[in-house]
Amino acid sequence: MFFGIFSTVLIACGLLPQYYEIYKYKEVIGISLLFMTIDALGGVFNDLSLAFKGDFDVIAGVTYSLVVVLDGGILLLALILNPLARRRRKRLAAESTAVPDAEAPAPSLGYDFGPGALEEVGGEKSSNVDNKKGEVEIETKDV
Repeated sequence: MFFGIFSTVLIACGLLPQYYEIYKYKEVIGISLLFMTIDALGGVFNDLSLAFKGDFDVIAGVTYSLVVVLDGGILLLALILNPLARRRRKRLAAESTAVPDAEAPAPSLGYDFGPGALEEVGGEKSSNVDNKKGEVEIETKDV
């Protein structure tokens, strides 16, 4: 009986960090929803197996039902919060591109024109930078 109750407590404690992450980020991130669905279905079928058995094991029923409830809660939060977070990110991206800040530096496109910036393995591209004038010459070699 102790191990049945202890396993129920461990299962609940094992899913609490996911709920904390969901609360912190306001969306379900890094959790396989397919796994959670299969895990919840496992709990449902285990509960059904207990229901059709001659005598009902209450501790096992509580454990399986807890899995169904906690996994179902994460799936429900994913259905609700993830679309809201996606819309929030789109809105923030649209707002940040709509009003450029005059004092902020221009957004970087990921280009670095420092000495040797375009040198790649195999010598496909190379660059020459004249630091005195600040001019850049780019040579591309066909392979």
